[in-house]
Amino acid sequence: MTTMTVLSSGVSRDRWFYTGMMLAMAVTAFVGFAPSFYLRKAGYEGPPLTTFILLHAGLLTVWMLGGVLQTSLIAAPNIELHRTFGWLLAALAVGIVVTGPQLGIATIKRGAIPPGLTAEQFFVLPMAGAVMFAIFVGLAVLKRKDAQAHK
Repeated sequence: MTTMTVLSSGVSRDRWFYTGMMLAMAVTAFVGFAPSFYLRKAGYEGPPLTTFILLHAGLLTVWMLGGVLQTSLIAAPNIELHRTFGWLLAALAVGIVVTGPQLGIATIKRGAIPPGLTAEQFFVLPMAGAVMFAIFVGLAVLKRKDAQAHK
């Protein structure tokens, strides 16, 4: 009986750990993009926020908030809602994978490549990011019945 109690509290701590880490990631993304996106001032001298940038940023913002919700649902535990919402996030991930490289191309066409990089070097970043993101999301979907692998 004692073993079950210890196991149960360990599982709970583990689940809340993932929620805390996801929340930390969302806060980090917010702080990192606050000056140029979330809290951008009218006089900001960076590149303009195009409709496409707003779309991609919106998708990623919903993704990060969805990640916080998903880990919270597991910690709660509300597995059924987690599974239902997971399919919505998987569909959202497709949009992120498609818009990432397109935004990279648009950035190159606008000439907004970061200093010190060629267009080819810069293009590797959104392409590699999209491929890795697609692989991780795809594996999470494929491994959804194996909790340890799914994490």
